[in-house]
Amino acid sequence: MSPDDIEALIARDARRVLDNPERPPTADLSVGLRSLLSRHLPAPSFEGILQPTLRIKADDRLEVRGLIAWEQWVELFGADLHIAADREALLEYVLYFGRKDQPDRRIPVEQRAELIQELRKPGEWAWAQVFRR
Repeated sequence: MSPDDIEALIARDARRVLDNPERPPTADLSVGLRSLLSRHLPAPSFEGILQPTLRIKADDRLEVRGLIAWEQWVELFGADLHIAADREALLEYVLYFGRKDQPDRRIPVEQRAELIQELRKPGEWAWAQVFRR
């Protein structure tokens, strides 16, 4: 999938959420975000976003927080998306991965509940890796 296709996929599903907050996102949002993060972090191959939460920040801005899974591991993940109003495109995005104070941490999937409290308090720590466009 090309970078433009990935961003259009994300923008289309994010726009659905922004226009109708009662409807949950489709799997396309997760697939697109995983693909976008993989462009910045080529290894490992991400499998999914677990326990995602979405927050509408404005008519054109969506925040996603959750856990990203690969092989048998999970880590903290986030995305801030700025969606174009007139077309299926991302105007800008910020992707977040892991904690700065624990950059090489790997939590087994079966212990993912340990990370939920961290997701609720992201202001108390800094992200390990941040990717912007």
